[in-house]
Amino acid sequence: MEKREVIGRRLFLGGATAGLLMPSVHARADEALRTPLRYQGWPGRVSFPELAQDLGYMGPVRLEWVGNTISGPQDIQAVITRDVDFGLAFNGAVLKMIAYGAPARAVIAASGATQAESAELFVLQNSPISSASGLRGRSVGVNVVGAELEVSLDHYLQKAGLGNVDDAGITLVPLPPVAMEGALRMGRIDAAFTAPPWGDMLRTRGGVRSVFSEYDVYGDQIMSTYVMRDTFLQKYPRTARYFISGTARAIEWARSAPRQEVIARAKAIVSTRGRGENTSPLDYWKTPGIPTQGGMLTERSFTVFQDWYVKNGSPELKGININKIYDNIFNCYDT
Repeated sequence: MEKREVIGRRLFLGGATAGLLMPSVHARADEALRTPLRYQGWPGRVSFPELAQDLGYMGPVRLEWVGNTISGPQDIQAVITRDVDFGLAFNGAVLKMIAYGAPARAVIAASGATQAESAELFVLQNSPISSASGLRGRSVGVNVVGAELEVSLDHYLQKAGLGNVDDAGITLVPLPPVAMEGALRMGRIDAAFTAPPWGDMLRTRGGVRSVFSEYDVYGDQIMSTYVMRDTFLQKYPRTARYFISGTARAIEWARSAPRQEVIARAKAIVSTRGRGENTSPLDYWKTPGIPTQGGMLTERSFTVFQDWYVKNGSPELKGININKIYDNIFNCYDT
């Protein structure tokens, strides 16, 4: 049975380091400049592009918020329909969308799994679940069925020789991240698979323990990426360089700046945009969670998920040239 590529993705804070300068974009003066760039935000989050604009890393390019989304597929579909100029989703969805002919390209990482920052599966402290075998026949909360977390859970089960979610008799329960903790503590689900900062909030409040993380499954791995239309990249390369290189600088600023400085800056951005958002989850931010310098993409960013799709109903993806899925050419760290 083919899995649905419905995705929900988390966003990470970004910050800036006082000494970083706006990157050179190596653009001709006569190249067209497109601004503002339209995008969808994510409630209560500060994305790396938003951070880059606040830091002045995008030069003359500005961003125009057109509304919020909580769906990766919806976000990148809006890119294809030209309703926005960039969007993000889980790498598996990006791979499948472009492989099936969508005229777009992955251009820079948006989130990832690292030893310091990763989605995790939590159970209550007194739960009998301590390994993959303990998940047989259990219920697991995820943000969206058929998305990144289901793919990661499948990988975890397969490494233990248990097949996939269906083989293990696991019931996936779709829940918004804000409802995950309550469902776990009230016994409505046996385990909660959730991304930062929600997992960190769970751990801080106590009474839970982690069974595994995406880092345990993949090691350092890029999990989601920003996507732009091919026609945009061809027509406005100067704008693309400002946007992508500025975002790359923001990632590195967040990596090197003191944690409290990053949090304070993110809270200030949320407060000044006046959308009535809750800033308390920002207190749990730890790191950018992106394992490569400046969000640079690699073949492995996608091949891990290509293999999963090939095994789960999409064998036609086996021969896809991954180099056609992404491009680092506009990233200032691509040397």
